[in-house]
Amino acid sequence: MKFSDLHESEQRGTLTFPVSYYYITSDDPRYIMKPHWHKDFEVIKVISGEFKVFLNNIPYNLHRGDILFVPCGALHRGEPKNSIYECIVLDLNFLRHSRNDSISSFLSPLINGNLSINCLLNKTDNLIYATANSLFNSMRTKVDFFELDVCSLFLKLFCELYRNNYIFTSKKIQKSGRQAQNIIKMLDWIEENLFDVITLEKLSEISGLNEKYICKIFKDYTSKTPINYINEMRIEAACHEMSANGSSVTEAAFNCGFNDLSYFSKVFKSYKGMSPKEYRSRKFV
Repeated sequence: MKFSDLHESEQRGTLTFPVSYYYITSDDPRYIMKPHWHKDFEVIKVISGEFKVFLNNIPYNLHRGDILFVPCGALHRGEPKNSIYECIVLDLNFLRHSRNDSISSFLSPLINGNLSINCLLNKTDNLIYATANSLFNSMRTKVDFFELDVCSLFLKLFCELYRNNYIFTSKKIQKSGRQAQNIIKMLDWIEENLFDVITLEKLSEISGLNEKYICKIFKDYTSKTPINYINEMRIEAACHEMSANGSSVTEAAFNCGFNDLSYFSKVFKSYKGMSPKEYRSRKFV
């Protein structure tokens, strides 16, 4: 069973309108954006505070009013600081009538990663910024016929991005994307085998990278060492075991990949600021 959401494959919006809108505050469990990827195109706008977003390990420091585009398939994570932000996520296939129409010829290279995009929107590009801003207003308010408005605004947005050279070919960004694919392979494998024995040797086999380089690239893309990343995921899984399934501390530890109860307690406290026993007792008060 998976407890993480590295590959975010949830249905966007509805089957007939696959566009989702998220308004994220510090109370939202998704406030700190953990490393993940999806095949959809995403637009992020910072409403207040600061938000540092990493796209394929390229950092973007966002402030109030800034808008960022997340390309299809990009591995991304975010570190908000006293921030409120909103996101729109769209399956670009929705805007295509068929695989061979003229619109598809512009969208397909963005879907398959053959073209790159200048991710940070410059506020001086007034028309593009106004179009992106209108998208957020339409998704936020959802007045009558907003679906038509959103579709037309997205097409207008991509038209202006092409016209203003926001969409281009870049060997540097393509290289960054290839590096991200290596880390995605490892993260996907960890997610599938979280409770088994995981070694650097196995991660090297999965990614085709040497063990020393794995530690570096792992920390670059996730801000954590492999062991810290794995332990954090296992602790979250253990919390789920105790709170949702009513498992004992011992059951949660051994079910979630820990073979030493004292080590589990030590790691748990380092992440949660309390012992697993205290955590479990609070959930069943």
